[in-house]
Amino acid sequence: MKHRQLVIFLGIFFLTACAQQQPAALQNNPPRITALSADPGTVAPGSIAHLSVSAVDDDGDRIQYQWDAGAGSFPAGAEDPLVEWTAPPVSGPFAISVQVSDGHASVADQVEVTVLPPELIIDPVSLDFGAEVLALQIGLSYLGADTLSWSAAPGQDWLTVDPAAGTTTTETDLITVVVDRSGLAPGSHEGEVAVLTSVGDVTVPVLMAVAPQPVLAVAPDHLDFGSEQTSREFTITNSGTGTLSWSVACGESWLSAGPADGDLTGGTAQVSIAVTRSGLPTGSYSGAVEVFSNGGQESVSVQMEVAGTAILGN
Repeated sequence: MKHRQLVIFLGIFFLTACAQQQPAALQNNPPRITALSADPGTVAPGSIAHLSVSAVDDDGDRIQYQWDAGAGSFPAGAEDPLVEWTAPPVSGPFAISVQVSDGHASVADQVEVTVLPPELIIDPVSLDFGAEVLALQIGLSYLGADTLSWSAAPGQDWLTVDPAAGTTTTETDLITVVVDRSGLAPGSHEGEVAVLTSVGDVTVPVLMAVAPQPVLAVAPDHLDFGSEQTSREFTITNSGTGTLSWSVACGESWLSAGPADGDLTGGTAQVSIAVTRSGLPTGSYSGAVEVFSNGGQESVSVQMEVAGTAILGN
């Protein structure tokens, strides 16, 4: 009996000693997320946001990543710490989550990216042609995930656009606007170009000036010196606006003019035409005085007689 109790006692002692010597199981520490960001935090539809997460594992375990979003896509994959997310074609805030795992435990966090509504961008927002420029361009860009159809319409007869319609996705379309000043009164003129699209219409104001236009007028347009007159005059008038710059040129050697040029804003200018008969044979002579200017060109015809010399007898 004593022998049996001894065996039982030794067995219990041995099992207890073995249990005390068994090493405790190692406790796993889950990974920790130390940083999470989206760049940019606001994007247009179809644009890309760069997502980044940083994590550490105190146990030195290999870390795995898994991104997830309720919309949009990860074109290059969603299992890296740095990924690209393509925004969906709809606007609003989107929560993008990332799960970080060491194979034993995992943690998760999320970052928010706001997708803007589709936007039409017009640059410049107005056009000023001044008094000399004939053509300017409007740049049309679209921030959206789909293809935008557009058309452009001038609001005045003196405006034209080219092209008048098109489509755009990510590129910038250029619309050339041309002005035609012919027939317009001097001064400032206002107009507009309407850009029509499915996401909204934009009106581009246009300002254009017509410079003062001088107009040349002469009177009379014919001078007859007969056989005795040596000097006559004609009048230059600026019947337009602005400054008229003029000059005269005589087409014959027996003609001369003075003054030969001048500037005229208002009023009139007198030009004296002289003829020289000396050395010319008897007969009728005709010529012209040409008047040149920035307001046109006119011609004054000239006629003159050279009489014969009387011979007296003895």
